[in-house]
Parts: sequence; C-alpha cells; structure tokens
Amino acid sequence: MRWRARAALGVAGAALLTALAGAAAPAPFDAMAPPDEAEPIWSSARAQGAYAAPVAPVHADPDAPATVALEGGVAWATWRMASPSSRAAARAFAAPYLADGFETVLDCDAASCGGFAFRLKLQTAPWPEMRLSALDLHQITLRRGDALASILASMAGDAAFVQVVTVENAAAAPAGQAVAPQPGANAASGRAGGAAAPSPQTASQAPPRPEVRPGPAQPSQNAGRDPMEDAGAPAAPADAADLAAALRRQGRAVLRGVTFESGGAAPDAASAAALDRAAQALALLGGRSAVLVGHTDGAGPLAVNMRVGAARAEAVRAELVARGVAPGRLQAEGAGWLAPIAPNDSDANRALNRRVELLLR
Repeated sequence: MRWRARAALGVAGAALLTALAGAAAPAPFDAMAPPDEAEPIWSSARAQGAYAAPVAPVHADPDAPATVALEGGVAWATWRMASPSSRAAARAFAAPYLADGFETVLDCDAASCGGFAFRLKLQTAPWPEMRLSALDLHQITLRRGDALASILASMAGDAAFVQVVTVENAAAAPAGQAVAPQPGANAASGRAGGAAAPSPQTASQAPPRPEVRPGPAQPSQNAGRDPMEDAGAPAAPADAADLAAALRRQGRAVLRGVTFESGGAAPDAASAAALDRAAQALALLGGRSAVLVGHTDGAGPLAVNMRVGAARAEAVRAELVARGVAPGRLQAEGAGWLAPIAPNDSDANRALNRRVELLLR
C-alpha cells in the first residue's frame, strides 16, 4: 500500500510521506528480535490498526503535528531491561532494524524531543505495561519502504521500559480518524504469562477502558486512560496529608485552589492556602523530587501558551521554595493548552484548564 501525504502534516511528516511514496516494494517485514537481556511484558497485534507515529520534535514547529496518523498492520510490544540510560536501551532495540536497512526518521531524548509537550503527543501502552517519564525518554522512529518501527524507552529506577510499535503496509490514516487501536475480532493481544492486556492509549484521546484482570498486578479501571486526561476527576484533597496520599497513589495531582487569571502567570491572592497545603504535602513526601506542569486555557496560539504554562509552573515553584521546599526538588515545565481537563467553552471551564499539576519523579 502506498503512503499518501495529506495537508497539515507539518514539514517533517510531509517530507516523510513524500519520500516513502516513491519507495520500491520492500522486503517482507518482521519485527526484529529484542536484545537478549530484555524481558517481555506485553504484546498486541492487529491486521488492520492505526498508530500515531512520532516524526518530529514538538519545538521544531509548535503549531505543526509531531506525529503522523498511520494505518496498516500494527503490532505492539513492551519490554523491560537493565540499562544505563533510556538512550542506550532505545538504541539497543534499534540496532537490528538499522542493520536490516531501516533509515532513521527521528532520534531524540526528552529535552530535544520537546519535553512534556512531546510526551503528550505519544501513543503508549498504559501503566504498568509501559512506564513513561516525560523527563527521561528516548524516541527512535525508523522506516524502510512502507514499514515503520517506533521505539520508545524510558527509565524506571535502574531498568528501562521499552515500547516497540511496528506498522506494516502503512498508509496515512484518513483525516479525522482516531488513532487509538480498538479491540476487535482481528486483534490478538496478551501479557507475558497469558493475561489479557489493555489497549494502547494516546494522551490526547483515550481508548475504551481495559478489561479487568484478576491478581495483585491488576491496574485500576483508569489504567487505559492517560492520567493527565483525567487530572480533573479526583476530588480536591482536604488537607496536606490527603494531597500527599494522592501523590503517592496516582503519581500526580492538580493543585486545586491555585488559580490564575487568563493570560496571567502569577497565582492570585486566593491561592495562598492551596500553596501552603502543597508545600506541606511535599514535606510529608521526604526527599521526593517533583515536576510542576503549567497549563492554560485554549485562548491564543500554542507557542505563546507553552510559555505562559511554563511561567505559571515557575511562579508556583517560587512560592513553594519560599515556603521551605528545597529548590533542587522542583522542576517547572509548560504544557500550554495541550492537556485540557474541560472543554474551553465557558468561563468556568476555561478557569479549570488554567492550572498547575504536581507530578512525582
């Protein structure tokens, strides 16, 4: 099947599809063997599926897509392996593809890919099948003919979690088509050990809830959704202990009560009590490091809102440092309007989207 370019792909996406449109028929394509030390976690295959393939860093062009929606035969697998870094793990998985004639489309780490904004673009298997940090990831996208391989690695302690997605007989997905694979009669999936596994997810669109699996490793009913997408769902913590417990349980929490005017970077005067609670919660968490992520409503271009979000996160960081939190424990990032928790269709909903979230590292 030939690749078909479509409008609004961005420079990197259009260049990739244009180059592939004239490619000669490729040799038969099979996923390459992983490194010997890699332990399989989960896999899923579908004769006709879809995938949002990363093709460019976010900051290369803030208003152009960092991914290209593809359809074809899609296979997913996640692995765990000891590794000194996410880069080393990603390149260990990429090596046999490169040796077999694949060419590099994208090779970047968290900083050069675009940080948190890039992570929000990624379509991933849900936790615990894939553990992904916006601060420590490495993405390598490869292609040969009309076959594509996407390799994403992220560190969790001294181990790397690696996701490999391959697309065979790939073509550009029709405009507007969802790219989150759906369970179906022609899908085959499973975990190492035989248990069923949830469908992959994208940060911008949640797939159906995964089926419940028995046993202690069973994820919650929200495991098939990106945590950032449901960030507004939990009730506001009543006190610092509740906030600390929510952070331990979920790894992130909206700093409810920390509010901003539209376009403004500094928390308003009514935010003092919520900032006190956040500082106390971090004290209860000992030396854990955290990332503050600033979000905006949907007004204005993305590039501007990325800066506003980062400024909000930095302002909250300064407030928490003033309340006794060690500066080295906190990092500030901006996500702009990429991860709303409400539609931007009313003043009340836009106010919900102007927020800062706390993510434990």
